[in-house]
Amino acid sequence: MSFVKWFYGKAKSYISMKISIKKMAWTDLEVSGDSSREIYEELFKTKIKGKDYIDTQKNIALLSVPLSYDDYIRGKAKQALRTNINKASKKGYYCKYFDGIDYIDDIMSINCSSDSRGGREMEERYTNRSMIEEFLNSSPVMFGTFTVEGKLIGYIQILRINQMFITNKILGHANFLDTGLMYYMISKLVESIIKNDPDVTHIMYAKYLVGRSHAGYTYFKERCGFQGTNIRFHLHYSK
Repeated sequence: MSFVKWFYGKAKSYISMKISIKKMAWTDLEVSGDSSREIYEELFKTKIKGKDYIDTQKNIALLSVPLSYDDYIRGKAKQALRTNINKASKKGYYCKYFDGIDYIDDIMSINCSSDSRGGREMEERYTNRSMIEEFLNSSPVMFGTFTVEGKLIGYIQILRINQMFITNKILGHANFLDTGLMYYMISKLVESIIKNDPDVTHIMYAKYLVGRSHAGYTYFKERCGFQGTNIRFHLHYSK
């Protein structure tokens, strides 16, 4: 492929993505409490200016938590989700919250089950045991998928800002990805929120569109119920 064709393809994809982002619906979310400031600033790599501030974030994968689990999995658009949930269920998988340090060996196995993710080499923070142990000892909230034998094969690290859950890290064991575990894990997280955390209104899962080479990620998010959204965060702090 010539450089001109390569450059044209990249430019076309970039412009198309920018147009799609511009067309995304806007929503407003309230964020308050000084404890959320550090999480928010670290998550979005920004510094909040003042006590009351509106910060905009575009191209966010956002899921509005439905009133019931049946509502969540219903509809033609959720066929792939239901198919993968059934596939994982037949394997006897189950999901639960867990203490990460108790499953460090399984987490290492998951992280090192593939040399790359999405075409990018795994970073050292995922493959260095000491760094992972330090992270897990900080007591992050972890939710995961387990085999019938109790082996952890997929996990989500969850951050919470007021009424929003944020999937900060989400990984599945490469050898089990074709068993529906990732769809199953997201669906069970939604089900758990509906049953146990009714005040949680949204789940955020990183960027929605990330380029043609990562189209599979967008497909997965869409089938799990996430929508590309531009958000106005209304931030309120005491200092």
